[in-house]
Amino acid sequence: MPAQAFFGPPVPEPVPKGLRLGLTLIPVRRGRLWMCYRPEGLFGGPKEAWYFPTDYFQYGEPLKDAVRRVLREQAGFDVWSYFVMDAWSSIAKTNSNWDFGIVVEVEVKGRPHRGPGVRWVQPFELQRPWGRRVAWFTPEDIRSILGNPVHKVLRMINQEIIG
Repeated sequence: MPAQAFFGPPVPEPVPKGLRLGLTLIPVRRGRLWMCYRPEGLFGGPKEAWYFPTDYFQYGEPLKDAVRRVLREQAGFDVWSYFVMDAWSSIAKTNSNWDFGIVVEVEVKGRPHRGPGVRWVQPFELQRPWGRRVAWFTPEDIRSILGNPVHKVLRMINQEIIG
């Protein structure tokens, strides 16, 4: 029988083979996806690449608060509305941590501004070839998903990240 996931209080250091609860936001406004350009990358991902706002939950943080915090900190937007699109689970190859992620589409309002580690916050239209590196994806990967509805893009992103 597989082991069940039971957890205790937070600890100050990462626990080998411990759980990391992540949140990825897909900001949308007027049919465009908004992304953050990160010269130094994020969480071991590629440098000089575009990322969706992403972070880990803080201990005890409700989903709605985490969505607002991550969106404001990284892209400067406010939340108009949101819904959970997907969740995924995988074991990290590098340290055997269990990564569990929740993916949320967020209809945004307000003006963007760049947060720490972010050089630019820009919109992208799915119908146009980007020719830029998007986190773990090459321009060719992005071209292969252009023109798809956001939920199809998300499925393809999940397949790429967790295999």
